[in-house]
Order: sequence, then C-alpha cells, then structure tokens
Amino acid sequence: MKMADAPEVYGLMKVSFNRIFKEFNPQIVLSEQAGQGIEYHEAFHYVSQLILNEEQRNQVYSDYIKSHPEYKGYTKDQMEEVLAEEFRTYMINESNTSPIYRMKKFFKALWNLVTSFRNRPLNAQ
Repeated sequence: MKMADAPEVYGLMKVSFNRIFKEFNPQIVLSEQAGQGIEYHEAFHYVSQLILNEEQRNQVYSDYIKSHPEYKGYTKDQMEEVLAEEFRTYMINESNTSPIYRMKKFFKALWNLVTSFRNRPLNAQ
C-alpha cells in the first residue's frame, strides 16, 4: 500500500482465492527498503480490509475524522493510509522493545479495535 503522502510502495497486501479449497489466501509482502514498523502498517490494512466490513470501516474513518477534523474531505483510500500510519506510529512509540511486550501490545490494539464494534451490528455476508 502507498503511504498517504508518499508515491513509493513499501508493503503490499494481496489476496488470492483458492478454487479447489474455496478459501481466500491473504498475503502481506514487505520491502527490505521499508522503514521501521511497516509490518504494523500492513497489519492494519489486513484487519481493515479483510476483517471489517465496509460499514465498520466507514465508522472507523468517521470516528477518526471527528477527533481529527483536519482530515475532513479525505477519500476513503487516503483515510485508510492515514490510519495505517497512525497504527504504525502507535505500535513503535514505546520504550519497551521486548518481542513479547510488542506482541501483547499488538494483540491488545487489535482486540480494542474488534471490541469497539461490540454494540454495532455485524453484517456478515
């Protein structure tokens, strides 16, 4: 995915469909030239694009814009990149660098995102 203000691509999320097993096979590909935390940036896209439905994604964008009005008028694609960068920044801005702590922090952040939809209807398709 492209970062909101950069033309270079450092990570890519691609999804293929296996017709034999009738399942989706998502993959995240990272560039060796990517900066610190690109794995978190792409993980955000994975959750946003593959786990959340469009209504939930739009609600995340809307909620973020309410607290950051400078992004009003941004497209959905631009908001996706802004939030992916916000998540990347959040994940790397800690003084504790132990792998176990970072993994727990990552899972906690994902848990908070998922549970934020607890009282909202899930439109499974």
